[in-house]
Amino acid sequence: MNRQLTERITQVVAVSGVALIVLASVLWGLRGGLGAFAGALVAMANWALIRWVSIRVTEQHVRGRNRLFLILGLKTAALMGVCWVLLTKVGLDPKGFMVGIGALVIGIVVAPLTLSEKPSTPSNPSEDRA
Repeated sequence: MNRQLTERITQVVAVSGVALIVLASVLWGLRGGLGAFAGALVAMANWALIRWVSIRVTEQHVRGRNRLFLILGLKTAALMGVCWVLLTKVGLDPKGFMVGIGALVIGIVVAPLTLSEKPSTPSNPSEDRA
C-alpha cells in the first residue's frame, strides 16, 4: 500500500470537496450547497473506510482478509442506503449531492498526477549529447 498516495488522495478529496461545495452554492444556492456538503462528507467517509480496509488487507494474512472484504461489501450496501435516505427522506438537492460526492472521483483521478517523480538522469552524461 502506497501510504504517500493514500494521504494525497485524502487531501485532494477534502480540497476538491470544499471547491465543489462552493461551486454548487454558486450554481444552485444554499440548497445546492447543502447537498454538495452532504455529498462531500459521504465521499470523505467512503474514502476513509476504503483506505482503512485497504491498509489492513495489505498487512494481514489470507484468513483475516476475508472479513475485510466482507466489510467492503457491507460498506457498499450501506453507502447505497445512506445515499437513498439522504436523497429521498432528508430531501437533499440531488444535483448538489451528486456534485459533492464527485470529490471522491476527483481525488482518485487527480491525486496520482500530483505526486512528482524524480526526473530520470542518464547514467552516462555523453548519452545526453547524442
